[in-house]
Amino acid sequence: MRSRPRRNLVRVIIFGLFLLARFGSAWAARAAGVEKHPFGINDYSALHQARAVAISPDGKTILFVVSYDGDKGNTKREWYLIDASGGNRRKLELPESFEPQDFMKDGAALYGKLDVAKKGQLGIVPLDAAKPTLIISLANGVSRAAISPDGTRFALNSDPRAKDPLAEVRHVVENDVSSVYVSSANGGD
Repeated sequence: MRSRPRRNLVRVIIFGLFLLARFGSAWAARAAGVEKHPFGINDYSALHQARAVAISPDGKTILFVVSYDGDKGNTKREWYLIDASGGNRRKLELPESFEPQDFMKDGAALYGKLDVAKKGQLGIVPLDAAKPTLIISLANGVSRAAISPDGTRFALNSDPRAKDPLAEVRHVVENDVSSVYVSSANGGD
């Protein structure tokens, strides 16, 4: 059993740590010239969120996205590549409506959803800006794409039904219909 002076000393130390934790940050902020203020819309629009999207096939490069709301408009996204070691971060210049999903087998291009005529199609965008973008399109757009393990084919989900000519004025509530389509990675078959 501990003696009374020792227990009191432990209580004083714990209380001192509590006070330091509670008021230390406020004192440090005042000393640094930073004033506290309520969290507002300007603070929210300045927040940035980053998440990893894919790792290159050789495991040396990571694709990640930084999202933020900004002052107005939709959420903004900036796409970056970074070495697995954490160095050599570089921003990618991608088509505005392109949302990368993963790397191609050779690691020289990204594939993902690319909006074409208000429909999401499969886009293959090379990391070298001098090379052209390949678009694999289906009549009703592509809702999802997955690359084969060998990197030579894509499995694509799409609605197989013919387009409704009155879709703009008539809205029918029904279950989604989806079929699987297979395409070569070069878009030929």
